[in-house]
Amino acid sequence: MTPRETTAARPDDDSRVRSSMNVPPDLVVGLLGSADENLRAMERSLAADLHVRG
Repeated sequence: MTPRETTAARPDDDSRVRSSMNVPPDLVVGLLGSADENLRAMERSLAADLHVRG
């Protein structure tokens, strides 16, 4: 897993950073937790919006 960061390029957007990470499919379920409970906890803890695709 190698995180990547980019800065939003929209002029109407405040200075935001976007990070992305590729996680092996077999680890995703454990990372997110039952009913995405771990994902929600990370969002609260980091004051961030986390999105999962795949």
